[in-house]
Amino acid sequence: MPPGTPLHALDGQPAPDEIAHDLALVLELSPSARARFWEALGPCLVEPLPDAMEARLDAFCRTHEVPPGLLARALKACRFLVWQAGSRGLAREAFAADIASLCPSDELVAVLLAGYDAARAQVRRELLRGALGDHGNVLDGVDWRLDHVATSSRGGVLHATVGVLTLRYHTGGKEERLTVQLVPDALRELLQACESLAAAAQRPKRP
Repeated sequence: MPPGTPLHALDGQPAPDEIAHDLALVLELSPSARARFWEALGPCLVEPLPDAMEARLDAFCRTHEVPPGLLARALKACRFLVWQAGSRGLAREAFAADIASLCPSDELVAVLLAGYDAARAQVRRELLRGALGDHGNVLDGVDWRLDHVATSSRGGVLHATVGVLTLRYHTGGKEERLTVQLVPDALRELLQACESLAAAAQRPKRP
C-alpha cells in the first residue's frame, strides 16, 4: 500500500500501518475459512465481546484448520475497517475501494463485501445501543410464559390466567433482568402501547 493512502472509511485519513498487512492475512486462511469468514467476523462486531467469543473462535480455528494467532490478527484488522466504514454508513462501492487500496485483491474484496451490508446495519445498531445506554437502561429482549393461578394463601378460588414477562436489559455495562406479572387487562394495555409505539416509529420522519 502506498504510504498515506486516504480511505473513505477514515474520512480521507490513512489507516494505521499494521492494518494493510493484517488485512491481507485473510488470504492466508484456508479456503473453507475464507468461505465462512463472516461466521467469525460477524459476532466480533458487538461491544463488548461476548464471554463465549474465545471458545467460538477456537472452534472455528479447529474446524477450518487455522492458526489462532493468524485468525486473531486478520479479524482485528477487518473489525477495525468494518467498524469505521459501518459507523459512517459507507456505501459498498466506497468500502470496496478502501479494501483495494489497502490490499489489491479481488478475492479479499469479495470476502469482505459478502457480509458488509449486514455488518453495516449491525454496527449502526451497536452505536445506537451504546448512545442509549449512556443515558439509561436498554432493553435487549423479552422472555414470556403464561401461568394459571388456582389459589393462594390469601384464600379464595382464583383460577386466573397471568402473563409473566422477563425483560432482559443492559444498564451500566451489566446485563440485568426484571420479571413482572400481568393480569389480562394489563396485558391488553401493554399490547396497545407497543402497537402505538410501532406505528409511530414507522411514520415518515419530517425533514
